[in-house]
Amino acid sequence: LKKSGVDTYMGIMGNHTPDQTTWFGQSSTQKFLLQHPELIMQGYGGTNNLYALKRFADGSYFEDYFVEMARKTLNDYGIGGVHMSDGFCPPNSTLNSGDFSDDMIGQFMDMTGISLPNEVAAPLNDPVSAGLEGRTQYIWYHYRAEWIRFIGRRWEQFFTKLCRTLHADGKKVMVNNSWTSEPFEAIYRYGIDYKGLEHAGVDVICVEDQATAVHSCDAPGAAYRIHEYMQTPMITKAYAPDVKILSINFAKDSTEELSILNHIPCANEREIHTLASKLYYGTDGVRRASEGFFICLADALHEKEWDVLREEYEAVFEETQERSLSPVLVWSDSFMDSFLPEYIDTRRWSAHKFVAELSKHGGKIGGVVRIENLKQITGPIFVPLADLLPQEEVQMLSEYQGGPVIYGSLTTKKFQIPGKTPDIYFEDPGVEREDWRMCIGAAGVGYLDYANVTLPLAGAQVQEQLTGEGRYIPDPNVWLVDLLFREASEGFVEACARLVRAVTRAPGCSDLTEQVTVYRMKDGRVRYIAENDSFSQYKDIVIHTKEAIAEIHNTSNFPAQPLKLVLPDGSMAVDCSPDGRLLCQAKGFVMKIPPAGVSVVDVIFKTSV
Repeated sequence: LKKSGVDTYMGIMGNHTPDQTTWFGQSSTQKFLLQHPELIMQGYGGTNNLYALKRFADGSYFEDYFVEMARKTLNDYGIGGVHMSDGFCPPNSTLNSGDFSDDMIGQFMDMTGISLPNEVAAPLNDPVSAGLEGRTQYIWYHYRAEWIRFIGRRWEQFFTKLCRTLHADGKKVMVNNSWTSEPFEAIYRYGIDYKGLEHAGVDVICVEDQATAVHSCDAPGAAYRIHEYMQTPMITKAYAPDVKILSINFAKDSTEELSILNHIPCANEREIHTLASKLYYGTDGVRRASEGFFICLADALHEKEWDVLREEYEAVFEETQERSLSPVLVWSDSFMDSFLPEYIDTRRWSAHKFVAELSKHGGKIGGVVRIENLKQITGPIFVPLADLLPQEEVQMLSEYQGGPVIYGSLTTKKFQIPGKTPDIYFEDPGVEREDWRMCIGAAGVGYLDYANVTLPLAGAQVQEQLTGEGRYIPDPNVWLVDLLFREASEGFVEACARLVRAVTRAPGCSDLTEQVTVYRMKDGRVRYIAENDSFSQYKDIVIHTKEAIAEIHNTSNFPAQPLKLVLPDGSMAVDCSPDGRLLCQAKGFVMKIPPAGVSVVDVIFKTSV
């Protein structure tokens, strides 16, 4: 592999005891864990996995042993680095049912200085102990944020030691994102802080955003999370900008017996195009948020399958868009730091949740920028949790002159941007309790059809609502079950999505009513990327234009025939004339999207737009 120019990594997944007898028919006996039972996770949820943050019986840290053994192994075999994945980092259990052993409780009190009641801090074998269940519930209800941040700091310490040692030998460290989680879900459910991994020196985060594979595996709770997963690399890059972000292309997995490449190829193409198109605006300019793909168990791919993937990769990586014409997400680290206690108390939407829900309703976000880099961009922006911004960042918003600013908040916060009078503002009429109700405003939008934007608010209501105070709502402990949020009405989300579409600066377009993300290419072409959620039906999207079209190109593989044009009388036709007579008259075009697929069209307008 080295002679062929291929780097190699030692993959590390979860280790568990013989109580979990088989994994895909293979024996799971782990003699090391039988010899060191003190390292086995001790949680109320019940698990038999090794927990890498624990200490040996003599008080030494497992991580010190692990780092030294990893260094020796990589050097002995000439391997280029380690790749940490499922079951090891993070472990299988979520924090609310994770390890609350005497060891971890002791580490918690030592690191935070928090004094716990005797029945909580006492050893589990002490008669006064509240027991594992009582200890877990006490910590989760009284010190949840402190416990979450403590686990995050411990993983940062683990990876700091690992990266320092392996980097000294010229080795690299990769880690999967936590059971497909975006940054907030990762820290809240698993205690993995991607910013902490960045500080530790982790080289690569491999994002498991395999929406189609998860949906098609017939596992309980395996919803089609295409809109949630497609946003994760972008938001992860914004939160940890110095880490390289790769996205999984779950093309084929011989172990789990899935082949999206062969059985749902349109969905595979959609994931490749969508993940590769999201932009990150940094201090050094614009680039892709996801810098490439890693392929699940790619050794199972045949040569012809590699050829198919290579064709897709060449199409999406041939050129990077100059900028997004759809709104750009503005990221602040306060969306993590300040949001954690807010979520515990209210269960309000995270930044990721807001962007994903907008995407489902056709309100597409084309990229992300950290708020301190706002001067790097122009165009419409979206700030989902504006009321959490510190004052100096609010000032950055007030100074932004590049285009419309859409901002979300809780109604009770009464948020406004100094010096920017909102052109439109509305609240969710379907949520009665004011301190749970979301609102949205926008400034600098100019003229838009306000009545059309707010039309879905009429009669909007929430069908099902989480009840009770946020702190006491039970959290799911399986990654396939979504993180819990207060519901918003469909009418409110649709109105928000219409607002996003209305401010999308799609040159020449009179409207956008569907899932279309719009970009400008470096030579002036306007690129439209349209998606289809249906696994069973084709979808036609009509893009109406106000400007005359000079050229139009179907960039994706489908359809094979020339694109249909919309003529002044509303009819549709394919222009087969040698002089492009119909193209000159066109008032729009039709994008045909295959089931679960994507369609990409590039347009050059006669007038520079």
